[in-house]
Amino acid sequence: MKTALLVVDMQMLMQENIDKGRDYTSDKIKTHIPALLSAFRAAGKPVFHIRHQQDEKMSEIYPQKESYQAMPCAEAIEGETVLYKTTSSAFASTDLTDRLRKAGISHLVIVGAVAAFCVNSTVRAGKDLGFEIVVVKDALLSFDLPTYNLSAQQILDMTTAILAAAFATVVDTKSALTSYI
Repeated sequence: MKTALLVVDMQMLMQENIDKGRDYTSDKIKTHIPALLSAFRAAGKPVFHIRHQQDEKMSEIYPQKESYQAMPCAEAIEGETVLYKTTSSAFASTDLTDRLRKAGISHLVIVGAVAAFCVNSTVRAGKDLGFEIVVVKDALLSFDLPTYNLSAQQILDMTTAILAAAFATVVDTKSALTSYI
């Protein structure tokens, strides 16, 4: 079993939403994601970074905008793969599947943003493609949906419960560090 860490959409747009006062799940991601990155790097295991981008200059995730850049807690280092997607799932608009299969990777540990959206899509697609998926719940960023009166924590709990029911093993950072590195 060869395992890789997949960091999804940890871009400054997320920090901007936090700075605007949006309800979100914990700042623990700012220590948990670096801890996982450090452990994977120290073990010589592959790390893949996914960035969401749009080609419209007015988009918040247009490549030349500050909001597009990686959050400091999730920056890639030299030699790590950074893929740019235009869809919710990291598999649909990149060559991630081919890269993983070519490298012999069968297991993915997934962290990042946003839990109910791009992380959810990526986990489900990865499972459908035959990868074994581990989701690190306390290394996921979730935001509220005020229109539906749902808090960030409610959304994170529901999303990870559904993923755990059929698509992934859901663990905390401590378990990921001891069981999947």
